[in-house]
Amino acid sequence: MNNLRCFSAALLAVCSMSAYGQVNDNMCGLIGFANYRDLGLYGTTGGGQGEVVRVSTREQLAQYAKGSSPCVIIIENDITGKGNIGEGAAGVKDYISLGSNKTIIGGGNGVTLNKLGFDANGQQNIIIRNLKITNCNPDALAFRNTHHVWVDHCDLSSCADGLLDFTIGSSYLSVSWTKFSNHDKVSICNSGTNHFEDHGKERATYHHCWFDNTTQRNPRFGYGLGHVFNNYYTNNSSYCVGYHTRAKVVVENSFFKNTHSPLNQMYSEDPVTASYADVLSRGNKFESVSGNTNDTGVGFDIDRYYSYASYMTDADEVEAQSAKTGLACGLENDIIPFPGNGATDVLNGYKLQCGSLYGSVSYKYMLSEDGADAYLEYDKDKTQLKPSTNYVWYAEAQTASGILTSGKFRFATASKKAGLPTPTDGDEHAKLREALKDKTPCTTMMLRWRDAFEAESYRVYLSEGETVNDRDMIGETAVTEINPGPLKYGQLYSWRVDVVLGNGEVVKGDVWTFSSYRKEVGFGRTEMEDATLSGIAYIERGSQYRTYSNDNAVVGEAGPGCMSVVWSEADADCDITTTFFDWQKKNGTYRLYVNEEQRDTWIASVNGKDLFTHVSKNIGLKPGDEIRIDFCTDGNQRMRTDCIDIAKAAASGINDIEEGLNAKELRIYTIDGRYVGDKIEGLESGLYIVNGRKVAI
Repeated sequence: MNNLRCFSAALLAVCSMSAYGQVNDNMCGLIGFANYRDLGLYGTTGGGQGEVVRVSTREQLAQYAKGSSPCVIIIENDITGKGNIGEGAAGVKDYISLGSNKTIIGGGNGVTLNKLGFDANGQQNIIIRNLKITNCNPDALAFRNTHHVWVDHCDLSSCADGLLDFTIGSSYLSVSWTKFSNHDKVSICNSGTNHFEDHGKERATYHHCWFDNTTQRNPRFGYGLGHVFNNYYTNNSSYCVGYHTRAKVVVENSFFKNTHSPLNQMYSEDPVTASYADVLSRGNKFESVSGNTNDTGVGFDIDRYYSYASYMTDADEVEAQSAKTGLACGLENDIIPFPGNGATDVLNGYKLQCGSLYGSVSYKYMLSEDGADAYLEYDKDKTQLKPSTNYVWYAEAQTASGILTSGKFRFATASKKAGLPTPTDGDEHAKLREALKDKTPCTTMMLRWRDAFEAESYRVYLSEGETVNDRDMIGETAVTEINPGPLKYGQLYSWRVDVVLGNGEVVKGDVWTFSSYRKEVGFGRTEMEDATLSGIAYIERGSQYRTYSNDNAVVGEAGPGCMSVVWSEADADCDITTTFFDWQKKNGTYRLYVNEEQRDTWIASVNGKDLFTHVSKNIGLKPGDEIRIDFCTDGNQRMRTDCIDIAKAAASGINDIEEGLNAKELRIYTIDGRYVGDKIEGLESGLYIVNGRKVAI
């Protein structure tokens, strides 16, 4: 039987292929971040092999969409909701609350939801396909704190707020063959600035989409990783791809035509600031565009997450492919594979499967190693996958009306060894501490790796220097991370992860290395921008509120961060004065550590435009000790740290600080850290901190 992807001849006969793009192998299955194995899911399966239901009313749709039971929901006809786009009281919101483990598909040639959108909050594993959604209040599709989502062959336009918003700590989104049109704020993969919940998340892929007559956010990335390929941009008035707040984005083989600012740095062009992001542009085509087309030259390694090269075309083909975006014929009978197309690091024991089809009786899977001529029938009980192998497979679904044959899908299995280390092999600027929770101080950096093909457990070895021996074992774990304990700045570390198999056999791992920046300090002033920064800590150049020492400070951007230096002088008891700036009436917390011991803490809670100081008294220091200033912001509070001044704890007489008193500019504080000015005349007798030195006046 000659099949076009997954459609039977009978189905194709009733589909209007002139109005909707014919699906071919290059449009086959899920590709991108939604395939990635993380957060307890092996990629995105939606309703998977759950019950298949057909609905025709809003009430039926709402009933089956809620809850977490797997379900494939086929919408049979257009549905109009009660939403109304208007100002103030005139605006009426209407949306379907969407639960986990759901596949929503428009039947036939696709269906239209008018004035009715979807909202998922705190959910996972969702697939939405073949829907035209328009005139909604607030959004066509809104995902908050939701992960593993695939949106495919949809047509989204003209809503009150966003067309596709992926916010509040959401992650692992793939958007494919979807048309976005006639809208202002189109699609965001972040929650704005000052959102710790987005840190390390917000990973999304947009491919083969068409953004037409839209204004901005096409899409906009913040904090996470963005991949944009084979997209078509036409008549975009503000900007196309936006990025900010440490995001890393790759834009490739896309076509920008009659647009403004194809690549748009949102808030800061300064690479050291919190709001800066990186973008790598390659293979793109620009025609009749204005504004920025230059990248920063930095992206990320997409192949660490999924494979996609087989499905990417040249930018010259993108304009013709745009006709195939939006609704398509017969996607209710499309065979959805698990693992998805381009999935990598598939583990031993994973069973190939496909999602439920309406009326399907059984599946047969045909499997081949990539490059081999013959396909062999896959037996879930007998077929054994091999490590480090690329596979190609397809499925045949037996239905009441005949056999439906899928296109070809590709996946790769994991290696026998643990791989993809974090920090990456050879990293010379590893951050030795990391932010895990918004109100908790930074913790020691975890060592992480990707699973081996089969592993009962992992034995982890860590050493100072270039070699690793068996005596350097720091632990055995069943998960793919371990806390190595306190690490030293400036030290070269070597580490190895051995795989322990179920039969006790050990697969020896490769040796990886990392090191870090080390800032040594002694008595006097240290600018915090010169310290080793970790967590949510970045440099701010000057301020509209206050002039900093050396015109720079370290800003905490919604979450915990820390600044570390290493004591280089002899044993000493010291007073450490921290100068900081607090401009919001919130309770940010500072902590001072020596190595792993907390020696002081204080609250930043004053709303003002002055620099404040806090003196940590009688802090004992030895050569090689780490001095660490930790901070935890309060919500979206920004905490700015200017410098630290280290002085001997014992008070000095006036004749012992000639250098400080002869300085052109004096900074004088009371012993409890209150700034009192720059002149000694008129001060009452007592102890003061003058230019970082304790002085008796």
